[in-house]
Amino acid sequence: MLMFLGLRLTAMDTIRVASTSVSQLKSYVEQAPAHTVIFLEPGIYKIHDLTIRKPITLVGSSDVVFDGQSKGSILILEGRNIHIKGITITNTGYSSVDERAGIKLLSAYGCIIDGTTIKNTCFGISLVNASNCVIKNNQIHAQGISEQRSGNAIHAWKSDSLTIKQNKVSGHRDGIYFEFVTKTGVYNNVSSDNLRYGIHFMFSNDDEYIENKFERNGSGVAVMFSSRVHIRKNVFSFGSGAANYGILLKEINDSEISGNLFKQNTNGLYMEGTNRVYLKGNRFIENGWACRVQASCSSVLVTGNNFIGNSFDMATNGSLAGQNFSGNYWDSYSGYDINHDGRGDVPHSPVSMYSMIVERMPYAIMLYRSFTVFLLDRSERVMPGIATEQVKDLKPAMKAFDL
Repeated sequence: MLMFLGLRLTAMDTIRVASTSVSQLKSYVEQAPAHTVIFLEPGIYKIHDLTIRKPITLVGSSDVVFDGQSKGSILILEGRNIHIKGITITNTGYSSVDERAGIKLLSAYGCIIDGTTIKNTCFGISLVNASNCVIKNNQIHAQGISEQRSGNAIHAWKSDSLTIKQNKVSGHRDGIYFEFVTKTGVYNNVSSDNLRYGIHFMFSNDDEYIENKFERNGSGVAVMFSSRVHIRKNVFSFGSGAANYGILLKEINDSEISGNLFKQNTNGLYMEGTNRVYLKGNRFIENGWACRVQASCSSVLVTGNNFIGNSFDMATNGSLAGQNFSGNYWDSYSGYDINHDGRGDVPHSPVSMYSMIVERMPYAIMLYRSFTVFLLDRSERVMPGIATEQVKDLKPAMKAFDL
């Protein structure tokens, strides 16, 4: 039993902060026994760099505001099993010296950040050397003007076994950023209107990204230098601009991309140096380039996908020998199905000659929808021998899959 501030406290007690006094709050945090639950009085706490090193719980509501007054990070968690719930955190300010965050987890284990609102911060939630932590149900928003003066909404470095779920993030440099993060799940998040990437991860293996939405981000989504990545049932949409990608895959190995929707992006899926990737059951709808596969890729299996309403279904910068394209639906396919088995009797070549020209000479896109390109397209249909034969779907589906 512990006596302070006129209260007798034991482990597992629930106490309430009686005012918005910062000194009183710090006293509770410093002196409370492990596993104490501290309920916060509604109001504005002008506080920054509040460090918690013991397993306690801070509980607030939308009326509980931690205001950093642009003086630094606001909450710093350096212990195990710390729980932060329902607090509004704002105003870290920007510094070129330190990475200021609404909540920092440093070498933390088993911590939970749940239902907080974080706004007008440089980094939202930053995890460094953290493991087995849960980041869920948070609203993280900023008004980032430039990449140089903005941080990431959820930033994780050299961490493992994290769960990132049901968060809404926007207005940061990257919505979610991983580097050297392993065995982590990202589920049901919405990452939109960020300056650079909706999610950006590098050197991060054995992770999965399921049922997230990435919309209107400056450069889409980037997945780099990683292996055994599972990307399933996500939405990548409304990414416009020459350097925007639904997903950019660079140096990715032994991974799965299935059940995703790529809609109205300049580039739906771009693959470079990608090996042994399984691409199945995705929908590519109304993109500029649905899928761009560079010649540096190998052993890519593309099957059971729908390609509908895209300007170019497939493009490449060289030979795609060794890739496997089979059993996809292409709305540009004009073949026939005499035996009614649901598969075209004539192979489909989704890489058009014009797409090859544009890949080598990007300014040729100015001729798109011109009469010259129309004639080129018709010539390919009548005399397919003049078109590139690098990619063929030997058994194209006659009807779109119900995905």
